[in-house]
Parts: sequence; structure tokens; C-alpha cells
Amino acid sequence: MLAAEREKFIAGAKAKGYSADTAETVYAYIDRFANYGFNRSHAVAYSMVAFWLAYLKEHYPAAFFTALMNASLNNTAKLRVYLQEARHRKLTVLGPDINASAWTFTLSHGAIRFGFMSVKGMRRDFVEAVLTARQAGPFKSLRDVLQRLDVKWLKPDHFLPLIDAGAFDSFSQNRAATTAGLDELIESVRLAGNDVELFSVLQPKPVAIPDYGATERLDREAAVLGVYLSGHPVDRYVAALRPYQPVTAVADLVVPQTTTVVLVIRRIKRIRTKKRAGNGLHRRSRRHRQFVGNGVSAAISAGQGIGGQHRDCRHRPHRGQERPPTHCHQGDDGRGGAGRVAGGAAFFCSCRQPSPIAPPC
Repeated sequence: MLAAEREKFIAGAKAKGYSADTAETVYAYIDRFANYGFNRSHAVAYSMVAFWLAYLKEHYPAAFFTALMNASLNNTAKLRVYLQEARHRKLTVLGPDINASAWTFTLSHGAIRFGFMSVKGMRRDFVEAVLTARQAGPFKSLRDVLQRLDVKWLKPDHFLPLIDAGAFDSFSQNRAATTAGLDELIESVRLAGNDVELFSVLQPKPVAIPDYGATERLDREAAVLGVYLSGHPVDRYVAALRPYQPVTAVADLVVPQTTTVVLVIRRIKRIRTKKRAGNGLHRRSRRHRQFVGNGVSAAISAGQGIGGQHRDCRHRPHRGQERPPTHCHQGDDGRGGAGRVAGGAAFFCSCRQPSPIAPPC
């Protein structure tokens, strides 16, 4: 149909004084738009939906974000964005709870509550068994949970993700101790069942160990939820920086913009690149270091001459050859560095003579 109308459009444009080239160009735009455009009735419908959503987001934000998170239950990247915006709007987001959570995200007294299916590794039939057992009343302890469930569910793999997600924090805040005592508790419940007297004999002694450190606790939580919920590894650095300078979330940065980044380095990956020489043969190029952190990574070329504080660092030698030691530089001096990291979390390497008093990396 569009092809049949082309000649009429061009003829009409010429009659109005436009050139054939201009008419061809305009019609090409119309043809291209037809690949994704829609008619007026659809446009009106979409506009109405957009206004409805805007109204709900403004006047009922907690319910809006609960529905939004449920719509992206299996999309971790979107969940992170929605969670960050919900916090920005001062909404309360609660983690999973064995006595309060449902299948998915729910709205409870104005707060958004994580559901069981938000925890990685949860089986639907296991969640259904937990919710069915809870109909008899709230669970009083982890032991109570185990005793109410069928014996086929008494396996550590079903409960470890819930422990790391904080679902049993209402019974004990020490997740490390709960994890350490889980195997013996399950075995005791298996043997004793609901026999109170027998369980009193077989009941394991409480495990007295310190809880995980703040970073490990957050990492284990993020591993099963996909997001940092109760905190973030960089929170203490951000709190220390706020009195002295404004802190902007990465999601709010615009391009192009030069910025100082606060991040936590998780691992350092070595990358060896190859370049093709003029004679067609491959030759080894300079080494690189890739620093991988929470959502941020940067490859730093060895030999950039980045300034800063020096620490002695020795690279692995080339096939039997001596490799000169290099220096690791904390931060940069604005001459090509990838960004200064607060708290001494990252070191950028370049080839320089080592300091005789610098400690090894």
C-alpha cells in the first residue's frame, strides 16, 4: 500500500512546489516510521496508560514499586534499579522473613517485603510446603520449621539460601551460627521427629561462633537475593565522604562527565593483549590489569605513567626472562588514570623502579 502511494505523494509534492528529491526523502521517512509506528487509537491508549502509571507512582509509590518488582522478578538488573529508586523515594524495603513473606513481593504496612521466590535456589514445591505449614500458626524457631515440614524437605540445601537472605533473623541474628548448627539440627529432627522427650536428648548444643563480618554477610546476602539489601560494602566510605562532598549514584551520572568513583575491588584479572606487527606477525604488547568491582571495571595499561602512591609489585616474567619490577599506584594524578578509589581499594600498576622500602603487593 505504501509503495502504491509513493507516486501520488511525489506528484502532489511537486504540484506544491517541492523538489522530487525532497519528496523522496520525506516519503522514505514515512516508510521507515511505518515499521514501528502505530495509529492514533493505539497512541491514545498508550497515553492513558502512561498517565495512570504516573499517577500511581506519585500517589501510591509503595504499591507501584511492589508491582514493578514482581513484573521483573527474574530480571536482577531491573530489580537493582527499582530497589535503588524505591530507596531514593524513602520507601522501606524488607528482606525475606519465614513468618511474613509470601510467594513474591508483597506490600505490608506500607513496606515492600521480599518474597520467597526472590531467593535464588528456592523450589516452588518447597515454598508451597512452607506456606502450607505456616497456616497452622507462625513458626517459633528454626527447629519448629523443620518439625512441621515433611522429612523429604529436611536437607541443608533448602535452608541455606534462606539463612543467607535473612529469613531466620527473627530467631537469631547470628547467621554464621545458624548455618554452622544446621546439619546437626536437621539430623536431630530426623531422628526425633515430634517426640519432645527424645529431641531433648538428641538436641545439639548451640554453636558459639562469631557472626560473619559485615562484608561477608552482605556478599552472602547479595549472592542469594541478587541485590545488596541490608547494606552495601561501600556504605562506610560514602558515609565518610558525605560531610565533605556531594555523592551521586552511578545511575544518576550523565555522559560525558568526569567523576571520582567509590567502589570495592573484588578481584584483579590479568589480561595479555596481542598486536599485529607490520610484517604480519604477532608480537606481545604491554600487559594490562583489569580491576573488577561492584558494577565497575577498568582496564589499566601497564606503563601509563600514572602518578600517586607507590607500592612495589612484581609481574610474572616472560618465558624464562627476567621481568623488571613495577609499581602499583593508588589513585591517579589526572593524567590518564581511570579514577581515584576511596579507602585504598584499588592500585593501578605501571612499570617503574621499585621503592626499596615499599611493601610487596
